[in-house]
Amino acid sequence: MLSGALTDQTSEARDIVGYGDTVVLQFHMTALHSGTFAGAPATGKRVKWDEIGVLHFDDAGKITDLWFMCQELSLAEQIGYKVQLS
Repeated sequence: MLSGALTDQTSEARDIVGYGDTVVLQFHMTALHSGTFAGAPATGKRVKWDEIGVLHFDDAGKITDLWFMCQELSLAEQIGYKVQLS
């Protein structure tokens, strides 16, 4: 679980752009790698990554669709995974 393995999380909104029924968010995350995450044991290191979210809203202002993308490769390297070309 993300919140159990990456504790003491902070989130800083850097960009928020809206047009019509769509909002795009870009934010910076930090957390303490304090538990096993994606098979990697806790390192006790502070990790950081950026995320982008795209949200769509209906006429009542409720979210109808939500999509997020994060810097997974950067996070994986910070918790000990090594990237190797085959």
